[in-house]
Amino acid sequence: MRRVEIRNDGWVLAGSFVRYVGRREAMPTSEEGRGVLFNSNKSFPVHFYLFTFHYFRGMKFFLIGFMGAGKTTIGKYAANQNGLHFLDLDEYIEKKVGMDVRAIFREKGEDWFRNIERKCLEEVCAIEGLDLFVSCGGGTPCFFDNMALMNQSGRTIYLDMSAARLTDRLRNSKDKRPLLNSIDGDLQVFVHKKLMERAGFYGQAKTVIPETDCNKKFVGELIAQFIVAT
Repeated sequence: MRRVEIRNDGWVLAGSFVRYVGRREAMPTSEEGRGVLFNSNKSFPVHFYLFTFHYFRGMKFFLIGFMGAGKTTIGKYAANQNGLHFLDLDEYIEKKVGMDVRAIFREKGEDWFRNIERKCLEEVCAIEGLDLFVSCGGGTPCFFDNMALMNQSGRTIYLDMSAARLTDRLRNSKDKRPLLNSIDGDLQVFVHKKLMERAGFYGQAKTVIPETDCNKKFVGELIAQFIVAT
């Protein structure tokens, strides 16, 4: 694990993605929110250090991308590493409605789902006093002005993965994906077509991560950079 060393003349973090930020002083801890005086020659995990500098600033990160891109897995890791609260938008919707997404699509249809999705996204964007990392549904950016809302509320990050790689990941999960249930033809053709349709929406993201870097470690360190730069 990367670590923070606290010295008399300031903070020094092993690694290149976080730099010196200031001298020792009383700062809130990540768990208790109390002021503590750090002594020299001690070290703490990097997520502990990062949390002290964005403590309850209301930052929001929105992770977007096609289904199967790994948004939930990557999002949970990046949030945990950086002291952020993780929120899965689909799970938030399910709790509000009392039905899982598959049941909503089946019983109420996609139009109804997109309307409730928009309302839930507005609620999430209006949350104050918490630093959030939000994993969005694959279609979330493509309806209403959801991308504009997310860009106004925080930083959007797009996992840009190829149709071929996404298809490999989706082959064994068709029954869990409402949008894939009705596909009779070639799955990769479908994925490619949908990616082309959504490119204009996904492309509005403030940060685009290429396929080679779509992994939890890279995204976790990228979020750390954004936090320190804020």
